[in-house]
Amino acid sequence: MPLEGQQLGRYRLVSLLGSGGMTFLAILVVALGVSSLPFLLSLNHPATGGTSTSPPVGQSATVAPGTGHTPAATPTPNINATATAAAGATQNPYPPYSGTLALNDPLQNNNNGYNWGVDNNIGSCKFIAGAYHVIMPQTGQFHYCTASATSFTDFVYQVQMTITRGDQGGILFRANGGQGNFYYFHISRKGLYGLDIYNNRTFVRTLRGGFSAAINTALNAPDLLAIVAKGNTFDLYINLQHIASASDNTFSNGQIGVAADDEGDVTEVVFRLAKVWTF
Repeated sequence: MPLEGQQLGRYRLVSLLGSGGMTFLAILVVALGVSSLPFLLSLNHPATGGTSTSPPVGQSATVAPGTGHTPAATPTPNINATATAAAGATQNPYPPYSGTLALNDPLQNNNNGYNWGVDNNIGSCKFIAGAYHVIMPQTGQFHYCTASATSFTDFVYQVQMTITRGDQGGILFRANGGQGNFYYFHISRKGLYGLDIYNNRTFVRTLRGGFSAAINTALNAPDLLAIVAKGNTFDLYINLQHIASASDNTFSNGQIGVAADDEGDVTEVVFRLAKVWTF
C-alpha cells in the first residue's frame, strides 16, 4: 500500500569524500562539449530503517533502500506484454490520452539532437549496442544524466528501463542538471518506488513512495515508467498502472533525465524508447 505523504527517510550529513569510515563529498565536473555536467556525491546514511530514501545531488546522487518490508510480487505476464507494446506506440496511453508527440527517441544513439549526457567517471552514461546505459559501480552512489537540449512544462514523459544488474533506477523531470534541481521518480528491485524533490543539490523531501506490485523485481525484466506532469499535479505510472498522485509547485519546467543507483551491488540500467507528449 502506498505510503502517501510520508517522507521516506533522511540523510544526516553531507561531507567530503574520503576513507576510514568518514563520508565525503566529491564533485566531479567533466566538460564534454555539452551543457549537462555530471556530479558525484556521497552521504552518510541514517542508522534507522525506513522506506526508500534519496540524498542531495546535481547530476549524480546517493540513495538508501528501504528496510523492514517484503518486496512486492512481480506483475503478471499479460501486464508486461501490454506495457511492452505501449512502449513502441506513438499515441499517448495515459489520461487525458491526448497531447503532441514532442520527443520520440529510441535512445539508440545521441544523433537526435536532445544532447543526452555522455560521461565516464566513477559512474557513467553511454550508448552501448543501440541503447542508453547508466552504470554506477560504487556502493551507495547514484549516477544520472539529463538531455540538456530538452525543456518541458506540461507533459507525459515515458521511458522503458531495464535493470540488467544491481538495484535501482529511475527518471528525472523538470530538471536543471547543472544547478541540481529536479524531481526524481525511481523504482527498485525490492518493489519500492518514490518521487523525490531535489533543490540546489539538496534532498528536500519525498512526495510519494511505498511498494507496488506493478514493479518487475527480476533482472533483465523491462519496466515502463511514466510521469504525467500538469501544472502542480503529478501522476505516476509503472507498466501502465497508476501508482500514485502528488502535488508540488517547486519546479515548473525543465529537462528530462535517467538514473542508476548502486545500493550494494554494481548497478546498470538500460533505457530505451523515450517519449514525451506535451499539452
